[in-house]
Amino acid sequence: MERYGRDFAEAYSKMSDDELVRLEVGRELLPEEAKLALGKEIQKRQISIPNAPPGTEGSAEGPEDAKVKAGSSWGGRLLVFLAWSAVGLTLVLIAFGRGLSSEAAGAFAYHTTQMFLSLALAGWGITGVVAGRWLTIKRTMIIATIMYIIVIGWFAINLPQ
Repeated sequence: MERYGRDFAEAYSKMSDDELVRLEVGRELLPEEAKLALGKEIQKRQISIPNAPPGTEGSAEGPEDAKVKAGSSWGGRLLVFLAWSAVGLTLVLIAFGRGLSSEAAGAFAYHTTQMFLSLALAGWGITGVVAGRWLTIKRTMIIATIMYIIVIGWFAINLPQ
């Protein structure tokens, strides 16, 4: 048993402060000898460990990380873009498709629907690639709003009344 304690102490003495803090967060997973050596090394270096709220010991995520994950879920982002697609499609069809013949209106509706759904998937995919700590559902709504205002503005400029 004593040998393992020395091995842990030697390994921990070579680690950076950040590595030791990460180990401390997941300390329940460590064997008893490792816990003792880790505690001694942290005390020796006088490293302050951030207080973990009850129930989060052993988790590498803090409450802020859980909030960010919940706020930027792929389903939430997809829902935002699909909802804006439905609203934008409705506005464009009402504003620009009313005066068309039935055949032209059908083709216009088909291609416009295809474009808005493609736009929703593209927006969702792009935000999925750049999604980070900053991308919350609220910010996704702002991005989608700006994107759809630009697209609806394009329709207003480029399609005859």
